[in-house]
Amino acid sequence: MSRQVLSSEKIIAQAITLITADQMPTFSNIARALGTRSQALYSYYPNQDALRAAVFLHGVTELTEVLKTELFGLSGRTAILRFTQVCRTLGLKNIRLTRFILTTPRHLQEGTATTAVVALNDLLMQLCAVYSTNQADQIVIARTLRNLIVGEVINVGAGWFHNTAVPASTSFDRMIAQYLDMLGNY
Repeated sequence: MSRQVLSSEKIIAQAITLITADQMPTFSNIARALGTRSQALYSYYPNQDALRAAVFLHGVTELTEVLKTELFGLSGRTAILRFTQVCRTLGLKNIRLTRFILTTPRHLQEGTATTAVVALNDLLMQLCAVYSTNQADQIVIARTLRNLIVGEVINVGAGWFHNTAVPASTSFDRMIAQYLDMLGNY
């Protein structure tokens, strides 16, 4: 086995590669792919849960950074529509990774990952504030949008929406638009 210089980034990248290939990102599988022994990974991650939390953090941070770029200069309805489209597109781009992230248990989202989740949530809440100044209303709006996004990604990723009479992306955009129309024109 050739010696390989490891890093957290290489380990996470390999874990994502395995997830994308529908393989379990175990220490053994990652080490084999990186040409090292699984014991070498313990210097970076004390256990499988810590690695899963790192993959979760990577995914949420990447999504937030893309959203910040995509939403720059946008506001109101246009920003919310773009937010939902970007989340849908990225979620479907690597459905296996998206499922892995979405099913990461809450207790693994603590620490730095909590900060990343809060940043993503704050971004969405800022967008929802245009529809209501009431925090409870903003929370419901944000939850509804997240439910529509997650439902879309899971259903399209599973192949449920295959009727070409109305493409999935078109129906998604229409659902979001109809929901925003119910909230009012902004």
